[in-house]
Amino acid sequence: MTIEIVEKIHKFEKAGLGKAPFTLVDVWNAPSRSLAEANPEAYNRAISEGPRTTSGRGFCSCHYCGHEILTHCVIEGSDGARFFVGSDCVAKTGDKGLIIRVMTEIKKKQKDRRRELDQQKIEEFASLMRTPEIRDILEKLPHPNAHFASRGKTLLNWADFMRRCSGVAGTKKGLRIVKKAIAS
Repeated sequence: MTIEIVEKIHKFEKAGLGKAPFTLVDVWNAPSRSLAEANPEAYNRAISEGPRTTSGRGFCSCHYCGHEILTHCVIEGSDGARFFVGSDCVAKTGDKGLIIRVMTEIKKKQKDRRRELDQQKIEEFASLMRTPEIRDILEKLPHPNAHFASRGKTLLNWADFMRRCSGVAGTKKGLRIVKKAIAS
């Protein structure tokens, strides 16, 4: 009876990207093409501040499959080689530890980005509400609730309440309604 020993080689190692085991260094999102069109200087700065690889290969394509990627998983092999791959290619490796680390980091980055955007909306709403011209416009408009409007309350009363007392969703709603009111 012969025993066959099957040596399992990591897919990234087979592709010549480095030596296993592989670790996640970072997850990085490339700046959007719309930023390149709207503000080339900011786009170039974002690209220059992005992570580097040891292969000398560029951004925006997976070093494993060659497809265009937005979310770059920066992976490092035990030999120090760094490269970019998309999360789909990480999932195809079957390397459960690497897959879990990548998915956890992607979710963390998405959550941080949502919080950052929410904070920007909160600050924008607060800034609008400090502007005397906008407060004057809102003071002349009726409260969105008919009951309060009948008692002389205005959109300014409602917006101040939303800014002080609501959470993120209420703040976003307040911002949306105030922007709509001042646009008309």
